[in-house]
Amino acid sequence: MTSLFEPLQVGALKLRNRIIMSPITRCRSGAARIPNPLMAQYYAQRATAGLIISEATAISPLSVGYPETPGLWNTAQVAGWQNVTEAVHQAGGLIVAQLWHVGRVSHPVYLDGDTPVAPSAIQAKGHVNLLRPETSYVMPRALTIAEIAAIVQDFKQATINAQKAGFDGIELHAANGYLIDQFLENRARFLLEVLDACSEVIGADRIGIHISPRGDSQDMGDTNPLETYTYVAEKLRERGVAFICARERVGEDSILGAIKHAF
Repeated sequence: MTSLFEPLQVGALKLRNRIIMSPITRCRSGAARIPNPLMAQYYAQRATAGLIISEATAISPLSVGYPETPGLWNTAQVAGWQNVTEAVHQAGGLIVAQLWHVGRVSHPVYLDGDTPVAPSAIQAKGHVNLLRPETSYVMPRALTIAEIAAIVQDFKQATINAQKAGFDGIELHAANGYLIDQFLENRARFLLEVLDACSEVIGADRIGIHISPRGDSQDMGDTNPLETYTYVAEKLRERGVAFICARERVGEDSILGAIKHAF
C-alpha cells in the first residue's frame, strides 16, 4: 500500500479507499429507537470514507443497554435505517450495520423492568452506562439453552432487516464486555453459531467481527487470550468472513500479530 486512498477489496465489499469509519454510539434515535433525518445527514457527511461501520444497533428490545440508541427489530426502524443507507449510497459510500446485544451490562430501566441476561448469573463490577445517578450493574439472569438459540435467531432476523434497510453488510459486536464477548470468556461456540446463522442470510464475505482481545472493558477477562482469540481467528478464516476489527492497545503482551497470522 502506498496511499490510504487506494481501493481495497474487503470480502465482497469493494472500498474506494482504505479509510474506515469506526462505530460511535450517538444516542440520537429517541425513545422509539428509530433512526431519523439527523442520523441520515450525519452518516452521509462521512460517506467519503471507504466504509462506514454504523453505531451499535440493538437486535431486540431486551438487547439494549443505553438510552436512545437505534434498533433493527421492527419495520419502523428498518424504514429509518433505509433513509440512512440511501443517503450514504447517494453520496457514493458503503455502510454496514453493527449488530449488538449488551447482555449483563444493562439495567431494568432500559428493559421495561426485565432483568438483563447473560451466559451465567455473574454480576459485573462497575456502573450502568449513562444512567444517573450512578447505579451499579444488577445480577443478571442466566440464559436457558432455548433462550440462547432464540438470541441467535434474533441476530439472524436483524441481519434480514439490515438487508431490507439497504446495508452493504453487517458487523457482529463481539467486544467490550457485551453478550457475545461474555460468552467468549469461556467459549467461542455462541459467536460461531451467530455468525453461521447470519451468514445464511447475507454471506460470510459481507460480515465483519469486532473483538477486544485484552478483555479490558466492563469487567471482562480471559485466562488465555492468545489461545482464545487465535482459535476464533482461525474459525473466522475458515468461514471466509470479510474482516476482523480488533481493539487492543499497543503493548509487549499484544496478540494482534498472532490474530492476524491466524486469520
